[in-house]
Amino acid sequence: MKITPNDEPLRFDGDNSYPDCTCCGQCCGLNVLAITPEELDAMHECIERKHVHPIDRKGERCPLQSPEGGCMIWEARPQVCRLFNCHVPRIEILKQNPSIVVPEDIPLLDLTEEFVRGRSGYEAIARLMRTAAS
Repeated sequence: MKITPNDEPLRFDGDNSYPDCTCCGQCCGLNVLAITPEELDAMHECIERKHVHPIDRKGERCPLQSPEGGCMIWEARPQVCRLFNCHVPRIEILKQNPSIVVPEDIPLLDLTEEFVRGRSGYEAIARLMRTAAS
């Protein structure tokens, strides 16, 4: 199963990992994601810096997907989003790229609750991560 066109190596550089990505928004189909506290901080900082206004999609899609379909916080999207590929299952990507580290026990965060309703799950996530680390 080919991951990238012309057998290009997968880049996992924090930006667009897939050269053939068209920013179609297919990866925005979920509202609940596994996000680390560091990723959540980066997302909040990007939202503030870019004056992003999350869209209430009633929990059916990511509230940070633009009306045009792309990600409004592209540069700060979490690992789970950056690893998404429309053509290759995530497990296959991870098998072929053992250098990609996916932390275990990342808490799930409801993006609508966090970014639209302002009911921060950050404190709960931070508490869970501190407990897991000790």
